Amino acid sequence: MNYTKTAISLPQDVFECGERVAAELGISRSELYVSALRAMLRERKIAAARAQLEAALALDRPNTSTDSHPAEELHGAASAAIHRAAERGESTW
Repeated sequence: MNYTKTAISLPQDVFECGERVAAELGISRSELYVSALRAMLRERKIAAARAQLEAALALDRPNTSTDSHPAEELHGAASAAIHRAAERGESTW
């Protein structure tokens, strides 16, 4: 894996908290920040996928029936699969 060195500015309290958490977890500062950024990127990806599914459901939602619709079932299954993948730490980032 290729790495890029960077400098960032953090509020002092955030930096100190991060130092404590990294020490508690026994990982480097870099590993802590990479994990945090990957988690944020994963959450954004999940939110984008959810928004796409909800947009598709809005287009495909029947107007007259309260019965379950195949698109709603797909939405539920897809949401569950996305969450399972996130829990396993799977990411394409």
